[in-house]
Amino acid sequence: MTSWNLIKHAFGMLWLALLVFALAAYWRLSASLPGAALENGAGIGDTWRATEGTLGTFLMATVLLVVLGVLLGLLMGVLMLIPVIGFLIYIALQWFLTMFTLSLLTTVYGHYIEKRELV
Repeated sequence: MTSWNLIKHAFGMLWLALLVFALAAYWRLSASLPGAALENGAGIGDTWRATEGTLGTFLMATVLLVVLGVLLGLLMGVLMLIPVIGFLIYIALQWFLTMFTLSLLTTVYGHYIEKRELV
């Protein structure tokens, strides 16, 4: 492997690591969205402080969501080759992914902001 390829791979890995950390920060901040729907919900600053020290949890959730999104994206791409049924399955999988993401956000808000137990 040449030094130029090694540098390209190193920058690729650095970019991937930065992306994962940025997505984890995004999820920490996104936990304030269910609070925005409430009149007296927590703001972004409150959510950031409430989720302090949970970087590992959000990193793991980010990796799992990215893997789930990629797998469902590949599946949806293949299913789109089937004219009508594939489109209907695509809609159903998109709905599932949207509901899963919303339930994750409301769970994070309820656990970290409203201090509700998970079990």
